[in-house]
Amino acid sequence: IEATGNYIGGIAGFMNGSNDNISIKNSFISGKDYVGGAFGYAGGRLINGENIEVYGNNYVGGIFGKMIDGIDGQYILIQNSNIEGTGNYIGGIAGTSADAYGAGCYVNNCEINAESINSNYVGGVFGEYTGNQNMNYRIIANSQIKGTASSVGGIIGYLNGSKLYGGVAYDTKILGNENVGGII
Repeated sequence: IEATGNYIGGIAGFMNGSNDNISIKNSFISGKDYVGGAFGYAGGRLINGENIEVYGNNYVGGIFGKMIDGIDGQYILIQNSNIEGTGNYIGGIAGTSADAYGAGCYVNNCEINAESINSNYVGGVFGEYTGNQNMNYRIIANSQIKGTASSVGGIIGYLNGSKLYGGVAYDTKILGNENVGGII
């Protein structure tokens, strides 16, 4: 899928709700803002993405451009994929999320890259997380995260307003300019 506008996804561009039991593989998705391998803007659980190429500007993620909800005790997985953005808020699972506290998020063998000199908020799982709920089970392994400006993290590029429990970055290379951390 190649588009020039906003809210672009391999399954749907914009859905104001949750999705269950979704799998997307061997796909190319590109757009401007809110671009995701599965959804530009949505929530969900039990989502599996594999061999996905996602390109966009702001709010770019392997599964969601913006994730609006995650369900307790469920998972979201992306593997063997490449996520690139030229703006801000770029993440392995989602560019940004304010309500993904319950779903376990796993990123394996992925490259998450911010390609502009001014790209901020780049994370292995979320570029930005602003929810008030504590987050559990965020894992990235065998991957690379590259940001060129500020706020680059193994799990989250920018965390505002909550706590992270159980964040693991394993065998992952993290590159950035300032405010760079192994987890946040």
